[in-house]
Amino acid sequence: MLQAELHGHASREILGNEDYLTSAVFGHLRYLPPLPFWQSFFLSAVGADTEGPNSLLQYLTESGAQLSECNSLEVRFWPSHNSFGTPDLCLCFSGPGTLPSLVLIEAKLWAGKSGKGNNDQLLRYLMLLRQLETLELPLSAADRKRAVKALLFLTPHDSAAEIGETAELCAPHPGLKHLLFRAQWQDIAAAASECAPHVTGQARMILHDISGFLRHRNLEYFAGFARVALPPVAASGAFYGRTGIFGQSFIPPLGADAGSFYKRGRQTGHGRQGGMIPMDSDYGVKLGQALGAVARLHADTSKLLVDCDKHIGKGRRSLFRSYVTRDLTYNVKADFWMPEGVFRHYDAGGLLVDSVTVTFFMPPSSGDPDSVPQPLFQVGRIQYRADGPGKAADVKSVCQAWDLWWLFFKLERKIELGRVLECADVEDGRIAWARYIAVPLVSISSIEDAIGLYGRVTQQAS
Repeated sequence: MLQAELHGHASREILGNEDYLTSAVFGHLRYLPPLPFWQSFFLSAVGADTEGPNSLLQYLTESGAQLSECNSLEVRFWPSHNSFGTPDLCLCFSGPGTLPSLVLIEAKLWAGKSGKGNNDQLLRYLMLLRQLETLELPLSAADRKRAVKALLFLTPHDSAAEIGETAELCAPHPGLKHLLFRAQWQDIAAAASECAPHVTGQARMILHDISGFLRHRNLEYFAGFARVALPPVAASGAFYGRTGIFGQSFIPPLGADAGSFYKRGRQTGHGRQGGMIPMDSDYGVKLGQALGAVARLHADTSKLLVDCDKHIGKGRRSLFRSYVTRDLTYNVKADFWMPEGVFRHYDAGGLLVDSVTVTFFMPPSSGDPDSVPQPLFQVGRIQYRADGPGKAADVKSVCQAWDLWWLFFKLERKIELGRVLECADVEDGRIAWARYIAVPLVSISSIEDAIGLYGRVTQQAS
């Protein structure tokens, strides 16, 4: 399955199937010895108990389960319990010089955890760790009792908020919260890439395949924007304007003078109609290269926003949930079918919002396309006011998706990159004040660059 997808022979239907993803990845990883991959991966898994061990690896070690002493790993997929449900898999580590360890994993792709209150999915699986007798596991009854146990929630995004919710539900159940950990699929990709050079033979092959597979799925941490080979940039420098990156019209000219760009067919019948035939046969290839570059840019931007959720959002509520854009048209009549930009807005409390926006281009309907010659990364902090005297302070009622875009492109008379800008009392007082900054998107080479810009905006904002 994994090789079929890597070589472009996988069905589209499986791309959103989390069970397929889980079996493809862990079906290969189960053949690895405990070291070094599992040790590296568990080091990145973060605990729900802020007063407990920093990582799953530390918790296992301090509890007497030494991965370095394990010589066996057995995996059981979808072990089922009549009362508590069916987690995705169970990892059982054992060895002669250490306590056995048992790690349940619940893996997600696009969905979140299910259930509310006492039916919370992760709470149920934590309770399951105390009643392992009916599960089909490669451990004796005695080993099940003495095994060091944990639950790992694996997602493509930072799940701090979901984990925190489950941790609160653990209050009536002493000792459960410290068994709960979270990690991302990206942590598997990072551990596989890190460990591959230090192993040989089949283990190296597996790690290379896994890191390549997750990279193909865009499940890796942001590490800068890919440099895609493109034709020379026109002297005008307008990427998305009518004079495009190829030094010729990006939007073919229409009207009576179009003959300089197109040849009109003279034949009729079933052959050539009165249609238009490009004189430049390379033009379509160049368009294909440009669209491929845009697709790669979108994929890298997605990774950047996922990392922003983790390091700038820090588990806070996203005001628009997982949605990142809006105002797209699905109609046959359209100026374009691609997003002008994407956004994330994090609730900082008290009508304060931390915002990230990426502007891909400026359509003529919104302003001068030449004013945005390249994609931009914007980060800001916005303080809102309540939407009327005596009304409850609801940040979702006053925060609008494109506010950061609007402040930068509509409020500012001159676009200044790399400088923190400020405003106060705008939009009839809806925005009390704001601080924001914008830089070229491709100048962001790591999440640390985004964190640094966020720090500049927030260090004096209060």
